Amino acid sequence: MVDLGGFTIATWTAPAQRAESFLPARLALRLTTDPDAQALVSAVAFRDRHLRPAWWPGRRGLSCWQVNYRIYAVDRATGADVVWFLATAIGSRWGWIPRLAWGMPWHPVPCTGSITADAIELH
Repeated sequence: MVDLGGFTIATWTAPAQRAESFLPARLALRLTTDPDAQALVSAVAFRDRHLRPAWWPGRRGLSCWQVNYRIYAVDRATGADVVWFLATAIGSRWGWIPRLAWGMPWHPVPCTGSITADAIELH
């Protein structure tokens, strides 16, 4: 069961050539239909409640703020619409575990109740 609080999503456009540099070759950008054909990027912020792996015993888990930064794309092989996760800012000192163990782009950030958009920098 997913238990989220304060769910917010903000989506904006970005220059296609800049956004494309973040995608693997298998993915193509999902572009806007306006004449400038911009990429769609979003930040999804929420508070995890009881975040834990499926194998974790019991119902308790990590509770913290999280912001996922992502780009909308299309899988060239299947034509499916997908999102490519650029990074996750997580307000927990344990955010390094998914980064180290599974190569997930998680960045632990200090959290005093909220996370701002400048919590991490994408290169």
